[in-house]
Amino acid sequence: MKTMPLREKLQATVMNVWNIFNRKNGAEKGQVVETRREPVNYVPPSYQCTRSVLLCGSAYGDVSYQGAYLLDTQAALDWVKKHSTSVWSLQQEQQQAREYIPIWFANPAPDDDHIALLDSGMRGVLMPYLLDFHTHGWLSIYCLQCRKNYESMTTATFDAERNGPYSTWTAEWRCPARHIVHRKKNEIRYFIPRGGNGSDKS
Repeated sequence: MKTMPLREKLQATVMNVWNIFNRKNGAEKGQVVETRREPVNYVPPSYQCTRSVLLCGSAYGDVSYQGAYLLDTQAALDWVKKHSTSVWSLQQEQQQAREYIPIWFANPAPDDDHIALLDSGMRGVLMPYLLDFHTHGWLSIYCLQCRKNYESMTTATFDAERNGPYSTWTAEWRCPARHIVHRKKNEIRYFIPRGGNGSDKS
């Protein structure tokens, strides 16, 4: 008989209370309460992990990341273990992927020189930390033009502009032979509270 983890029991309890509250309020107001979709459960990959996994590259349809970015799963194992218990996501599928990554990384296929692909849940967890992995020395980059793996790259930003609440800049990464391995224009919008800078007072 399968048992439900305590965290899932708590989530189920909260959802049940929320649904009862919605049904009650909807009935009192004579409104039809929208049926809530159950959260998506994470389905782990059916294949075994390898010593290196592809973090990003053309195999995933990435446009700005050229070549292949390979993450050393054994070097990153302690990090993903800590990350799985210190970070929490409201997206159930992504959270379950976060908790499964250390289990998957801990059991790589022996003597396997293949590169395993990450599923979308794992990529969603790991991609925001790509530069951190590079800084730690756990990431290697295969340059398509050099046809060679590198442990290092140079990063630069330029064309930075500020237009009202919007800031834009271009990020560019190059391999040691100066070939571009990543280039992307980024944008961020700042939300300033009313009167926060003295320019939006009524």
